Amino acid sequence: MKIWLSRVIPGYIGLCRVISGYIGLSFYFSLFYNVNASYVAPLYYPHTKEVQEFLECVYAKGAYSGDEGDRLENIFNASTIEIDLVSLPGEIKFSLLPFRNWQKICITGSKHEKTVNILDLTTNDLIMKKLESILVNLERNMNILEIELKNMHMSYIPLSLENIPSLSALKFHNISYAWNADLSKPGITKTRTRSINIFTAIRYIQPLQYLSFHSCNIAVYDDTSGYAGLNRAISGYFGLFRVISGYTGLQPDNLKTAKFTDTDIHFINEFLWYYNITERNNKIHLIINNPTRYNKNAFLDLEEVYTSVDELSLYNFNMLFVNSGYLGVYQAISGSGLNRVFKAFRLINSDEIEEIHTDSYEEINGTMAFWSEILESANEVEISIYSLPAIKDIMHTTMPKLIIVDLSQQTRVQIISESISMVYMELSVNLPESTLFLIFENNFINGFINRCTSISIYIQEYYGNISGIFKVIMGIYTGELITVQFMEESFVYMEYIRDIPDIQIILRNLQSDYFQVKSGYLGLNRVMPSLTVSENSIKIGFSKELDKEEGDEGAVGEEEGDDEFFTDEAESNYV
Repeated sequence: MKIWLSRVIPGYIGLCRVISGYIGLSFYFSLFYNVNASYVAPLYYPHTKEVQEFLECVYAKGAYSGDEGDRLENIFNASTIEIDLVSLPGEIKFSLLPFRNWQKICITGSKHEKTVNILDLTTNDLIMKKLESILVNLERNMNILEIELKNMHMSYIPLSLENIPSLSALKFHNISYAWNADLSKPGITKTRTRSINIFTAIRYIQPLQYLSFHSCNIAVYDDTSGYAGLNRAISGYFGLFRVISGYTGLQPDNLKTAKFTDTDIHFINEFLWYYNITERNNKIHLIINNPTRYNKNAFLDLEEVYTSVDELSLYNFNMLFVNSGYLGVYQAISGSGLNRVFKAFRLINSDEIEEIHTDSYEEINGTMAFWSEILESANEVEISIYSLPAIKDIMHTTMPKLIIVDLSQQTRVQIISESISMVYMELSVNLPESTLFLIFENNFINGFINRCTSISIYIQEYYGNISGIFKVIMGIYTGELITVQFMEESFVYMEYIRDIPDIQIILRNLQSDYFQVKSGYLGLNRVMPSLTVSENSIKIGFSKELDKEEGDEGAVGEEEGDDEFFTDEAESNYV
């Protein structure tokens, strides 16, 4: 009996193990199948009336925006689309996961560039509900990188924006924002928004790296009473602690760029204040384009800028919007052990908007002090050619990487200080000599360049007569060596160059059959140049010793064979 039991019991135990293993395997398989089915099912396109009505309000952009091909196919394949909320019959209640190619979405409340009537609360609330229903159903789309909200009035920032996992860019275009008091009713606020303050609400979007406002009219509220969920029920004591400590909840450090176009300067200051309300680990690139100023006493808050911005780009910016009274703060920061305040500073205007048309010594002196500090503490400075007069009287022994842009000619010149005795210049394609002359005649640039014994000039690409460029350079530069290097293959020639100073010119990266020198036009009155030809380079040297020893007696005139200047070997290499 014992023997029988010793054989049967292990058999039953083994059978139980097999059965339990099968049950467990079936359970895990069922769980795995159900989970995958929940993700796979939405990928199938639901042919319902609601979906068809939604697709009628969607428009493909970019490569798929044309009329060719099937419209539905274009919507599915497009990475950029636009959704019209006005044409949408109502809220959508289906997943948008099948549209997995969408990356950039523009959601418009109106097709016209106008502000929605703020007093029409019923219409605005309907628009917000439609907007939120779309955002909620985009939460599982892993490829959504950018959302632009355009031409609408908003009464809150939807909480669902926080749940889009890859949302790295958020744009507001022609948006008016004002808090609707009806949303303060219990059960509404905590389910719709994080805060009544637009900046506080946006800061909870963790993956956000790029934020822009274009032609917006936004009211800024105190955010201590507009939190959703648990924050809404915080006691008065803890609320007081939040105000004193400046704590505002989650503090993501991912924001890299903030851009403001046609926006009030006071609103920009408010953004900087809320951004700096607590210590942050990173600084941002701040872009301001054509700002407005409703209050003439409003100025760009440089103290907030220096605290949180390491790259400042100003376009069509009136320098009267900068109060020289803030310069003390700037000087304190720049003199506190920080070598550089800005990685880059840009002031690019299409006209002379930044010039100060005033006789006020304080304002003129303040502007000079501002530019002096900028040139002293920025790694890179990019300005328009109209800004050159503002720096002409500044006397610095060092220069940051300086870029001068001429928007009218679509050209740019880049000046880089390599050492105390060497400077590099990069010229864009076919730079006009008039632009180069305006740059070289600037006292600040001229003085700095002529303190260097050598200058290297990189020309991106050039075609035609380059004599004018050489005239400008050699007419102002008093150093010893000029090196000219062409970054792209160019076809250039020189003529009518007269009174060349005693400097050495080296031309590099020019194929021999792409360069010609007509010696008869050089007009050398006192110095006979020596020509050396090497691979992809031409060296025209001028001997100072020859000039001193021979003087006028050693002069070679055109009648003595200037046209026969080239040797047979050298002439064969030129056209």
